[in-house]
Amino acid sequence: MPKVIKDIVEKIFDRNMSVDLYKSQYDPEMLENQQKIIEANNRRFNLFNKREIEKATKHLNDEMDAAAEEFYKTKKDKEKDDGLSL
Repeated sequence: MPKVIKDIVEKIFDRNMSVDLYKSQYDPEMLENQQKIIEANNRRFNLFNKREIEKATKHLNDEMDAAAEEFYKTKKDKEKDDGLSL
């Protein structure tokens, strides 16, 4: 609480301080509105990230599956080959 009071006193004597700026920093309604906006932006951002992560994970899984198939195909081909060629 003392910090808030100190900030208020400093702001009152600051000529650049406007009522709107004061309200945006200390008015409970404005702070609540700002928090709602931040939360809405975070939900949108998290949803975007979730989709991108799912897409990237699917791509990586597909790449790993293709690499595994190639590895086992090459391994089987090497096992069939006795090392002798004509």
